[in-house]
Amino acid sequence: MGENGHFLNLDLPMNQSLLQTVLELSSKVQQTERNALEKQQERKQEKKASLFKGRLKSATRVYVDKLYYRDMLESDACWKTYAKVDMELKKIKSDTRKREALKDQIKMRSLGLGWNDCHHAWSKGGTPIFYRCY
Repeated sequence: MGENGHFLNLDLPMNQSLLQTVLELSSKVQQTERNALEKQQERKQEKKASLFKGRLKSATRVYVDKLYYRDMLESDACWKTYAKVDMELKKIKSDTRKREALKDQIKMRSLGLGWNDCHHAWSKGGTPIFYRCY
Protein backbone atom coordinates (compact mmCIF):
# COMPACT_ATOMS: atom_id res chain seq x y z
CA MET A 1 0.00 0.00 0.00
CA GLY A 2 1.33 3.40 -0.92
CA GLU A 3 1.62 6.35 1.35
CA ASN A 4 -1.82 7.66 0.30
CA GLY A 5 -3.68 4.33 0.32
CA HIS A 6 -5.05 2.11 -2.43
CA PHE A 7 -7.83 4.43 -3.64
CA LEU A 8 -5.52 7.30 -4.53
CA ASN A 9 -3.12 4.93 -6.28
CA LEU A 10 -5.81 3.80 -8.78
CA ASP A 11 -5.78 5.26 -12.26
CA LEU A 12 -8.47 7.88 -13.05
CA PRO A 13 -11.02 5.58 -14.84
CA MET A 14 -10.85 3.01 -12.00
CA ASN A 15 -11.08 5.78 -9.41
CA GLN A 16 -14.21 7.23 -11.09
CA SER A 17 -15.77 3.78 -11.54
CA LEU A 18 -15.30 2.98 -7.86
CA LEU A 19 -16.80 6.33 -6.82
CA GLN A 20 -19.78 5.80 -9.13
CA THR A 21 -20.40 2.33 -7.69
CA VAL A 22 -20.16 3.65 -4.13
CA LEU A 23 -22.61 6.47 -4.90
CA GLU A 24 -25.08 4.05 -6.49
CA LEU A 25 -24.91 1.56 -3.62
CA SER A 26 -24.70 4.01 -0.72
CA SER A 27 -28.46 4.59 -0.39
CA LYS A 28 -29.14 0.82 -0.42
CA VAL A 29 -26.42 0.20 2.15
CA GLN A 30 -27.71 3.03 4.34
CA GLN A 31 -31.28 1.67 4.13
CA THR A 32 -30.07 -1.84 4.97
CA GLU A 33 -28.16 -0.47 7.97
CA ARG A 34 -31.22 1.55 9.11
CA ASN A 35 -33.42 -1.55 8.85
CA ALA A 36 -30.92 -3.62 10.82
CA LEU A 37 -30.70 -0.93 13.49
CA GLU A 38 -34.50 -0.69 13.72
CA LYS A 39 -34.77 -4.47 14.13
CA GLN A 40 -32.09 -4.38 16.80
CA GLN A 41 -33.92 -1.61 18.65
CA GLU A 42 -37.25 -3.48 18.36
CA ARG A 43 -35.69 -6.61 19.80
CA LYS A 44 -34.13 -4.57 22.58
CA GLN A 45 -37.54 -3.04 23.42
CA GLU A 46 -39.17 -6.49 23.33
CA LYS A 47 -36.52 -7.83 25.66
CA LYS A 48 -36.95 -4.85 27.96
CA ALA A 49 -40.75 -5.31 27.98
CA SER A 50 -40.37 -9.03 28.65
CA LEU A 51 -37.96 -8.36 31.49
CA PHE A 52 -40.35 -5.78 32.93
CA LYS A 53 -43.25 -8.26 32.78
CA GLY A 54 -41.10 -10.87 34.52
CA ARG A 55 -40.09 -8.42 37.22
CA LEU A 56 -43.67 -7.26 37.62
CA LYS A 57 -44.85 -10.85 38.02
CA SER A 58 -42.08 -11.51 40.52
CA ALA A 59 -42.81 -8.32 42.45
CA THR A 60 -46.52 -9.15 42.46
CA ARG A 61 -45.79 -12.63 43.79
CA VAL A 62 -43.58 -11.21 46.54
CA TYR A 63 -46.24 -8.64 47.44
CA VAL A 64 -48.94 -11.32 47.60
CA ASP A 65 -46.69 -13.46 49.82
CA LYS A 66 -46.13 -10.49 52.11
CA LEU A 67 -49.86 -9.83 52.35
CA TYR A 68 -50.56 -13.52 52.96
CA TYR A 69 -48.10 -13.76 55.84
CA ARG A 70 -49.23 -10.39 57.20
CA ASP A 71 -52.82 -11.69 57.33
CA MET A 72 -51.61 -14.86 59.05
CA LEU A 73 -50.19 -12.71 61.85
CA GLU A 74 -53.72 -11.55 62.66
CA SER A 75 -55.09 -15.11 62.79
CA ASP A 76 -54.83 -18.10 65.11
CA ALA A 77 -52.07 -19.41 62.84
CA CYS A 78 -49.65 -17.04 64.56
CA TRP A 79 -48.03 -18.47 67.65
CA LYS A 80 -47.35 -15.48 69.89
CA THR A 81 -46.16 -17.10 73.12
CA TYR A 82 -43.68 -19.81 74.05
CA ALA A 83 -46.54 -21.84 75.53
CA LYS A 84 -48.43 -21.67 72.23
CA VAL A 85 -45.31 -22.77 70.33
CA ASP A 86 -44.81 -25.74 72.67
CA MET A 87 -48.46 -26.73 72.50
CA GLU A 88 -48.66 -26.53 68.68
CA LEU A 89 -45.37 -28.37 68.10
CA LYS A 90 -46.45 -31.22 70.43
CA LYS A 91 -49.56 -31.68 68.27
CA ILE A 92 -47.43 -32.25 65.17
CA LYS A 93 -45.84 -35.69 64.88
CA SER A 94 -43.71 -35.32 61.75
CA ASP A 95 -40.38 -33.49 61.93
CA THR A 96 -40.95 -32.23 58.39
CA ARG A 97 -44.34 -30.75 59.31
CA LYS A 98 -42.82 -29.18 62.44
CA ARG A 99 -40.10 -27.60 60.33
CA GLU A 100 -42.72 -26.26 57.87
CA ALA A 101 -44.79 -24.84 60.73
CA LEU A 102 -41.76 -23.10 62.18
CA LYS A 103 -40.87 -21.75 58.73
CA ASP A 104 -44.34 -20.23 58.51
CA GLN A 105 -43.92 -18.60 61.91
CA ILE A 106 -40.61 -17.06 60.88
CA LYS A 107 -41.99 -15.99 57.48
CA MET A 108 -44.87 -14.23 59.23
CA ARG A 109 -42.31 -12.03 60.93
CA SER A 110 -39.73 -11.71 58.15
CA LEU A 111 -42.11 -11.28 55.19
CA GLY A 112 -45.29 -10.16 56.95
CA LEU A 113 -43.65 -7.57 59.16
CA GLY A 114 -40.48 -6.96 57.19
CA TRP A 115 -38.21 -8.03 60.02
CA ASN A 116 -35.22 -8.90 57.87
CA ASP A 117 -33.13 -9.90 60.87
CA CYS A 118 -35.47 -12.89 61.32
CA HIS A 119 -34.29 -14.49 58.07
CA HIS A 120 -33.18 -18.06 58.61
CA ALA A 121 -31.21 -20.45 56.39
CA TRP A 122 -33.15 -23.71 56.26
CA SER A 123 -30.38 -25.95 54.98
CA LYS A 124 -26.67 -26.07 54.39
CA GLY A 125 -25.28 -28.13 51.55
CA GLY A 126 -28.70 -29.73 51.00
CA THR A 127 -28.98 -30.90 54.61
CA PRO A 128 -31.57 -29.34 56.95
CA ILE A 129 -29.93 -27.23 59.62
CA PHE A 130 -32.04 -28.70 62.40
CA TYR A 131 -32.91 -32.37 62.30
CA ARG A 132 -35.46 -32.69 65.09
CA CYS A 133 -37.85 -30.12 66.43
CA TYR A 134 -38.43 -30.60 70.13
